[in-house]
Amino acid sequence: MESPIEAALLARIACLEARSRQSRIALLAICVVGIGLAATMGQSGRGGGGGHVIEAERFVLRDSAGAIRAKLSADSQGRASLALLDKNEKSRIALGVSSDGAPVLVFGDSDSHATRLEMSVKADGTTAIGLGDAKGKFRMTMEVKADGSSHVFLIDEKGLARTDLALMPDGSPLLAFSDDEGRVRARLNSDGKAGTPGLMLFDDAGKPRATLGMSPDKSWGMTLVDAERNNRARLLISADGSPGLSLSDRQGRTRASFNVFADAANLLMYDRAGKSRAQLGVWPDGLPALNLFDPQGETLWSSP
Repeated sequence: MESPIEAALLARIACLEARSRQSRIALLAICVVGIGLAATMGQSGRGGGGGHVIEAERFVLRDSAGAIRAKLSADSQGRASLALLDKNEKSRIALGVSSDGAPVLVFGDSDSHATRLEMSVKADGTTAIGLGDAKGKFRMTMEVKADGSSHVFLIDEKGLARTDLALMPDGSPLLAFSDDEGRVRARLNSDGKAGTPGLMLFDDAGKPRATLGMSPDKSWGMTLVDAERNNRARLLISADGSPGLSLSDRQGRTRASFNVFADAANLLMYDRAGKSRAQLGVWPDGLPALNLFDPQGETLWSSP
């Protein structure tokens, strides 16, 4: 009984060879001649179950013109492979098992030196599909990792992933962009449960410098961060639509904030201890106000 891998491989071969009668004959020869060739090259006997056993380290199948069309081999490193070649003896399909037990299926181009498509199951359980360019370099890969996350990577000529479209194990989608050194410079994500979106921008040292997103309380905010990862500026629109702006010092302490409410607005300035020392505002009745406070929060001067 055919295994799923064998069935898929035969189906793919049948599809590729459907328009060529000569190729169909060659495919039949693989089934018929291969048995006879194996019998002449291998060692045969009867197993305990009464069936025939044919053994060899390598089988080669040739067509009527003498060209090699298939190779089946195993080496001392524990690797086994089946290669199917075209009439010019260029390897076009290879199915194998690596020394660590990982299965691999490779499709090559007409020059037989560039991998254009590869499918594999890695030793850690990751399933992967890679698409290669004319030089055999992977330019796109799709992976489902052992942790349950799935990724689509777009890769540049240097082999660096420049775009990563992913779905994390908790259901959170993520889109990341990297520079030509492979450093992530922008990341867009959404929480898997609440669906709150967020955008984060990074400098060339990999430090987050700007974020934009929505909080679980339905407020929207943008934060600018310095090289020491201290929040220096934050623009916020609360769930009720009231905007606010706060500015901080090098230690991340808020030193000034400006808020606009439905019927009022005020500007507050703080000392290093976080105490409000000055307030300028317009109250709901339309009157302007200025208040100065001491370090204990007591009013020093007020107008009106």
